[in-house]
Amino acid sequence: MKRFLTPLIFLIFLILIGAGLWYFDYKYPFRNITAGDLTVNGSTFVVEVANDPRLRSTGLGGRDKLDPKAGMLFVFSKPGLYEFWMKDMKFPLDLIWISHDWKVVDVTQGLKPETYPKTVTPKDQAQYVVEVNAGVVATHGITVGDKVYFEAH
Repeated sequence: MKRFLTPLIFLIFLILIGAGLWYFDYKYPFRNITAGDLTVNGSTFVVEVANDPRLRSTGLGGRDKLDPKAGMLFVFSKPGLYEFWMKDMKFPLDLIWISHDWKVVDVTQGLKPETYPKTVTPKDQAQYVVEVNAGVVATHGITVGDKVYFEAH
């Protein structure tokens, strides 16, 4: 009986460790990813990944400019109606709101720094949000329903 219990306890231990790791990956997606290429409507942007509360709170605030083909991808653990603001921003932005299955669910265009402390939310739940320079959405023809692809660096 003892020879049977030791492997069984070890197996249960492995299952619990695996379940814990799965849950951590589910709860904190992208936790080890800091950058990647995001493609929407045939246009690719190099994005920094804001995957924790501190990075999401700061965002692009305090920066003087953003490269025309760059952006920031905000990652949340589950879909929601997340609020965004323009705190400490020095240039206007477009926001691309993306669902859990990587489709554009809303866009906010030309959000200006002087709108702070007002917040904006999407019309539908989003799990990801991309901040890019104002005008990018119109220039690249990004619309609701577009499929989005992300490849980590």
